[in-house]
Amino acid sequence: MISNCVSKVNITFTGTSNYVYAGGIVGYCGANSDTSTNVIDNCSYYGTITAKNGSCAGGILGAMTNRNVTIKNSSNYGTVIAKNNVGGILGIHNEASSKSTCR
Repeated sequence: MISNCVSKVNITFTGTSNYVYAGGIVGYCGANSDTSTNVIDNCSYYGTITAKNGSCAGGILGAMTNRNVTIKNSSNYGTVIAKNNVGGILGIHNEASSKSTCR
């Protein structure tokens, strides 16, 4: 569990790889088991993520590949710029279901 954190860093990706996995709090979150649970709770991001040539960038979480990831009570006040798979909270999600209560 990641909780009660604030990030104000600026992240800049200048490489050529398509997959950046950049997040203001977590870049990538995945698990090998359907029974594991990952939680990001009460976190905020205030910086800028720039990945003009890459994908999978999010203000809280860049990419997740586990259906048991919960993002709750978290906010992105920053800026996220990427080529594709970009979001204010989550860049990309590769599973069937997830829960979130973000603003």
